[in-house]
Amino acid sequence: MTDVNVVATMSLAFLLASYHAESVATNIMSVEYDAEADMLIVVIAYSGTHEDHVFSISWGECRALGGGEFETYGLLSDSAEHDFARQEFTTKLEVDMSAHPCRPATMTIRTPEGFNRSLNIPERKPKEEIEP
Repeated sequence: MTDVNVVATMSLAFLLASYHAESVATNIMSVEYDAEADMLIVVIAYSGTHEDHVFSISWGECRALGGGEFETYGLLSDSAEHDFARQEFTTKLEVDMSAHPCRPATMTIRTPEGFNRSLNIPERKPKEEIEP
């Protein structure tokens, strides 16, 4: 086999392996807190064969920092984490924070690939009294 054939064969093998690679490109593009709705808005970029991935966050323990401040970490999970990386997609995940007990807190959301974003969430707003 000539050197050219070896290089061509190796290149073809690399391309085939890359084509069948699973999605490992989940990234948190942004995370914001909507105070009015008491929600986190997380924009996620990911690769796959389809856009029907469902994302969720599993929260870790709430740790006291002192002075009434806390911190917690959340792991972003993908329902289709083994989907093959064919196309790039983005989606928005809205997370209701109204019942989250760890507040006020610095919250860091991480992906399994090691991407992360942090933001500060204020104390929960007191429920407004409803007038009769």
